[in-house]
Amino acid sequence: MFLVKHVQNSYFSKDITQILNEKLPSKGLRKLNAFLDEKGILRVGGRLRNCSPSFDAKFSILLPRTSPLTDLIIRDFHNSFLHPGVQTLQFLIVQQFWILSMRRAIKSCVSNCIGKLVLIKYDALPSFNPSLGRIIAFHPGRDSASRVALS
Repeated sequence: MFLVKHVQNSYFSKDITQILNEKLPSKGLRKLNAFLDEKGILRVGGRLRNCSPSFDAKFSILLPRTSPLTDLIIRDFHNSFLHPGVQTLQFLIVQQFWILSMRRAIKSCVSNCIGKLVLIKYDALPSFNPSLGRIIAFHPGRDSASRVALS
């Protein structure tokens, strides 16, 4: 929880001080009914307030999209649940964490998944004879294009 608090303090510091001073947070967090729990962790409120699930399931921990911790959490869920699709992964993550622009964050992490099976297209070969390869490494270039090593 220390890492979560550190990330939240660095990304949502203004909103946290607003909530501590009993003022309204920014418009984006106001829509999510954000609040601080007894441990000082920023959580998302909502319609599940009166349901029977656990506190963590009802009130997800809020995380920013661009944090390295967010990437680690997405990759961990992606690998732990055997590389599910974007929608399934989003359903699994939202039970514990609420990531701003979650779908976009998941797509960016999952698209660079090492071990993913892909079709290899050669320009010289006919398109009806594709071969399969597994991604073993990514090499981002200076021109924003990624070079992929296949096995």
